[in-house]
Amino acid sequence: MVVQRTTTADGHVQIKGIRRGMVFWADVPPPATQGREQHNEPGKPRPWIIVSSDKLHQRRTNVLAVPVTTREIDSFPGGNVFLDVSDATPLATDAPRFEGKGTALTEQLRVLAHSRLKGPPAAVITRMKMAEIDAGLLYVLGIELR
Repeated sequence: MVVQRTTTADGHVQIKGIRRGMVFWADVPPPATQGREQHNEPGKPRPWIIVSSDKLHQRRTNVLAVPVTTREIDSFPGGNVFLDVSDATPLATDAPRFEGKGTALTEQLRVLAHSRLKGPPAAVITRMKMAEIDAGLLYVLGIELR
């Protein structure tokens, strides 16, 4: 899976080749957050799982993503999704390693500009685990499928 970083005519970073389920390290420093919103320590990006549609990625310079935490957190039924090493396939050897362990925080869904995504994608989440993340997103968004 090859991604290519370019700059649009209006000066925005665009990463071509982003796919749903990819894990990127992203920089969301504390000044960009409030309250319990997820952030990272300065200079220490955290992993984010891309959850937006591939169709969006063809036209926009932002993505929808959920952060991954390795801290122990209170879980709530139907929301957060626990990850194990078998749930992620490493992609890039020149990106910080994503161990695959942690919790995808579906209630922390966020728009990220491509410029916040650092380096190439570190891993891709399995289809089975993405289905669990999708269920968590439906739950936190209050969407009921009939």
